[in-house]
Amino acid sequence: MQLANLISIVSTVCSIQVGAFILALHYAVARRTANLIFGLLCIVLGATAFCSFMSSVESELYDVLVWVRLEHALHFLTAGMFAHFIALYLGQSLSPSFTRLMYAVCIVFSVLTFTPAFLSLPESGQLQGSPISFRLGPLYASMLWGFMLWLTPVWFLLRRWRTIVSGSGEVIGSTGELNVLSETLPIDAEAKLMGELRLMLIGAIAVVALCWLDFGAAALGAIKPLRLHPLGILLLSLLGAIPVGRRAIFSELQSRELATLLRAREAAADDVAHEMKTPLTVIKGYALTLLRMPSTEIDEGFLRESLTAIADEAERLTRMINNMLDIARLEAGKPVTLRPQNINLKIMLSQLLERMQRLTDKHELKLQWLANDEEFEIDADKVYQVVMNLLDNAIKYSPNGGEVIVKVEDANKHLRISVIDQGIGMSQEQLARLFRRFERFVEPKRRITGTGIGLYLMRQLVEAMGGEMGVQSELGKGSTFWFTVPKEIRT
Repeated sequence: MQLANLISIVSTVCSIQVGAFILALHYAVARRTANLIFGLLCIVLGATAFCSFMSSVESELYDVLVWVRLEHALHFLTAGMFAHFIALYLGQSLSPSFTRLMYAVCIVFSVLTFTPAFLSLPESGQLQGSPISFRLGPLYASMLWGFMLWLTPVWFLLRRWRTIVSGSGEVIGSTGELNVLSETLPIDAEAKLMGELRLMLIGAIAVVALCWLDFGAAALGAIKPLRLHPLGILLLSLLGAIPVGRRAIFSELQSRELATLLRAREAAADDVAHEMKTPLTVIKGYALTLLRMPSTEIDEGFLRESLTAIADEAERLTRMINNMLDIARLEAGKPVTLRPQNINLKIMLSQLLERMQRLTDKHELKLQWLANDEEFEIDADKVYQVVMNLLDNAIKYSPNGGEVIVKVEDANKHLRISVIDQGIGMSQEQLARLFRRFERFVEPKRRITGTGIGLYLMRQLVEAMGGEMGVQSELGKGSTFWFTVPKEIRT
């Protein structure tokens, strides 16, 4: 009996603590109805285990009967709460009328446990240490209703098995959560859900089996049998808390990440709008100047300078728009299309450096060619886009000017292209977060604009081509961005 009492006390304390923890998660982290129901379920399960303990230590027969009846009443309530929780956890749509009916039936049966028609005293009035059984009333058969609700996970597993056999799936539930019976659910996510469902089923089976054993022994054998069903309660509370708590924490992390991403998007949108004003202002300024000047007064040199500036700013504007379109395609899960062509990379980079040089007077752009060959079968457009973005960043983040070197060298079957600047550099903390979306590390006083999506997108493009991208940098001593690309890209 000491072992049974110890099990009951441990189950009571642990179940209530688990319930309090889940409720704290519900109110502080992820406000989901399933978490609220499971937290309350664990607390009521703890109360059920406490009733089991009290029925074991009481000496007066009537007091024992009261605790046993209360234990049976809580059994019906917990069975209804467990069935409701399983449905919510799996995203199944229970109509409000059905939910109210289920709880109403459970409450009615709970009230009926306190009537002689459910359980009554034996003929003897006091416990004398001999085995004495309670008298079962006709309503005791309603316990089957509670056991049926406890085995709700079996019903869902059977439905899933029938869905697999028939090859037909169901849609996402009306609760807005992923439906475990849906064929559209990813295989790994569905396997995870089914594993969690099996864990809860193990706890539910333990509760049902041990309740049958204990209640049957109490009814047919002795008032004070070895109480084992609190062990099932403890098992269910712990096994259920693992996936519920994990999902709540993961949901909160996702929400915080989404909120951070949305704030970063808003900031990036402001930066994009601000940065687009510069090329548009330059284009508009030169165009209006040319329109207002009499054709006889337009100098050829000024005309060439104006058209070159308009072309450069239009190229800059096109680059920003293409970056936004590319990031949208990647976020939509669309694959990157590779278009390899035979290209003289040295000539292409030389032309790029010449074009970028026209955008700055403070920097000196140089090409350092160390590769053995000049022509390669690569996606020239994407390599051009990556190098151009890295050069643009090198110019932006080198406010004091200096050399910006593009170095090309062999790396076995790959080319390694590096962009080396003498700019502001980065700390180790900044390097660890550099390639995240919308991540920028600029002091406000520097007034350097940008979208924060360039490096994230460039890395995605490089990896799509079969290469990798990295950086070496030291705060105040400049940065070296490098990436590799196969010398021959095959689609």
